[in-house]
Amino acid sequence: MTNNNNITAIAFDMIGVLVTEERLISRGFDDFFAGRLLLPIATIKERYDDGLCPGTMSRDEFWDGILDADWHAAESEFLSARAFAPDAEMISALLSRHYDLAVISDMPREWAEPILAQHHILDRLTTAAFCNDGNGSKHDGRLFQALAEQLQRPAEEILLVDDRPANLTTAHELGYHCICCPLDSSVDARPFTTIQSLSDLPRAASLRSD
Repeated sequence: MTNNNNITAIAFDMIGVLVTEERLISRGFDDFFAGRLLLPIATIKERYDDGLCPGTMSRDEFWDGILDADWHAAESEFLSARAFAPDAEMISALLSRHYDLAVISDMPREWAEPILAQHHILDRLTTAAFCNDGNGSKHDGRLFQALAEQLQRPAEEILLVDDRPANLTTAHELGYHCICCPLDSSVDARPFTTIQSLSDLPRAASLRSD
């Protein structure tokens, strides 16, 4: 169980924790636009991973040649259809009474914010750190450092909820408290506490939610 004595902020991962699907492009994108894509899914995934996410490619450049239609409407429809944690709105409402809330993600801001707004979470956030803002990535640790700077507090006061043990390890080395909320219940996240849904978070981390 996480010791919450000095936790003042909670950071949620976007893909895997709030959006409850991991293969956003290779599966979600491919399924949603089945039969409509004019480029191979491998090419689209490369654009997403190496261009859109780190901010080296604009949305116009990402969508160029993918569909024979207006990409603005198509993008909005795709984002609106993403599977979202059913308990996220309730938990964020409860926890926002006592903690600053944040989102941290390698997902581009322009994709994450409409999803968060749709599920009534965006307005509850104190801040959000996305890699396409030039903050680096979770992998290199710079995104975790950027989030702490944006929250204006040491990492030791932040609880990270992520679905990937590798991300938790990097954040923990920087001082974060960590909870794993994996999509796959067979994931071995030791030594971190594991929860099966966000509804379990307040109890597992001894957080105030009254």
